[in-house]
Amino acid sequence: MFDVRIYSIVASVLYLVDLAQCRDESMRIALGVIPARGSFPYLCSIVYKQVWIGDCSILTELFVIVSVSNFNRPISNKDDETKRFYNRMRDISVYAGTIYMNPSLYDEKTMPGLQKVKASSLYVAHNYPDLDRYTEIKSPEDANFNLTEILNVDVVGPAFNVGFLKVDKFEWSASLKPLPMFIDIDTLADAITDRIRALEKYPNINSHCKIATWHSPSERKVFHHVLFIPRKMCKQAWCNFNLNACLKFPRDDLICFKSAYWGEPCARDTGAALFCKFFSGPRSPSGNVFAILSTAFSCGNDNLPSVYTTMSPVLKFFKTVYEKYVPPEVPDFPPSP
Repeated sequence: MFDVRIYSIVASVLYLVDLAQCRDESMRIALGVIPARGSFPYLCSIVYKQVWIGDCSILTELFVIVSVSNFNRPISNKDDETKRFYNRMRDISVYAGTIYMNPSLYDEKTMPGLQKVKASSLYVAHNYPDLDRYTEIKSPEDANFNLTEILNVDVVGPAFNVGFLKVDKFEWSASLKPLPMFIDIDTLADAITDRIRALEKYPNINSHCKIATWHSPSERKVFHHVLFIPRKMCKQAWCNFNLNACLKFPRDDLICFKSAYWGEPCARDTGAALFCKFFSGPRSPSGNVFAILSTAFSCGNDNLPSVYTTMSPVLKFFKTVYEKYVPPEVPDFPPSP
């Protein structure tokens, strides 16, 4: 049956996607909004020596959320390169508390609020939905480890493209805080299911969220408004791109959003958190993180919505590898100067 409401959304999405096709992939985020000082204090960067690996999101003092696919990239572009970033855990650092994508390229002493912590372990789930089977990758055992031998894949990458990187302890500050996640963990899955059901029913009402990442030319923090894409439309877009996606992608734990601007998140932006005002609670009336970016293909050039993993399986996996998630206590800080 023809649905005028859905048709209008399809038309607007395709218009935005056609605009995105005009952009060269190397530009990454072509546009974005410069956030107010202190906004998105949970966005962080993973760096190997001075090579930027990708985004991350701060969950606790000791753990950040990362993209498994970013760690599964070759360290260099040499044809004979066999080592992946997870094979060099001792050389990986996380930067946070700053507006710059890769502070290792600058004089770090000139960046107020910057914190640099060393990584120690990477936790990766073998498959979804079996999140009880996982591997901890750490030095020195990481040197000859081959992640592809245990990792199940879906259409474009790891079946569960969310991992946890254990790091030295962060110190909370006005510019460095954990992601806002104050929904009761015991009822989180039901709360997310109810919200997705409401979005599917009324996709054009209160369905926009924000995702912070990095503007490539300036390498500074920006954020995007993104719009919810109904599951049927998202599935059709991915099915048209790859027949393997027609029956199983995206799964029920995945949701789709499309940027409202010219430009899309790219593959190395996976690991960034999706903040939604509609996902609020008594302790966080302004909203919470709803999902983690897990699939961003060709920066939007192939007319595909970005795909996000909802927080319910993310925190379920965290409980498996560490403990039940409890929102960290963060002192009240005066605004950054």
